[in-house]
Amino acid sequence: MAVNCSAFPKDLLESEWSGYREGAFAGALANKKGLMEEASGGTLFPGEIGELALEPQAKLLRVLETRSFAQIGDTKPVSVNGRIVAATNRNRLQEADAGHFQPDLYYRLAVFTVPVPPLNVRREDIEPLPGYFLHLYAAKLRKRLRGLAAASCATSPTTTGAATCGS
Repeated sequence: MAVNCSAFPKDLLESEWSGYREGAFAGALANKKGLMEEASGGTLFPGEIGELALEPQAKLLRVLETRSFAQIGDTKPVSVNGRIVAATNRNRLQEADAGHFQPDLYYRLAVFTVPVPPLNVRREDIEPLPGYFLHLYAAKLRKRLRGLAAASCATSPTTTGAATCGS
């Protein structure tokens, strides 16, 4: 279950993560399961977790520690069991040292870290991307495409042309 942390205002994110009970607030016309409950038994993927405000970070940390949470408008805890795989383009340790990221949450999430350098450091990884996306979206749109023009593929000095780029 993926959620882009930077796409939600702080208050809306909490109701999306934890869910809510009917009547908990204006507009809560029915019970709604949250993303954490939906992801139970699987994986919750909070993308751009570095953009998350401190208050929701503290609530997420509590869920990780207790494996439970209460929905908005309810007092009974909901138990969850699953994985968290988070992504960010920020250095979470530096953010924690600067007071922008909960240090305890950092250490809870940093059990297994996969650093991925930016593409400008991995120029050899740029060349296959246009062809990959061409095939991906051609299949989704049910279009038959032959490839990209060499000029379209000239994203780096190592690009060799349309045959490689569009294959």
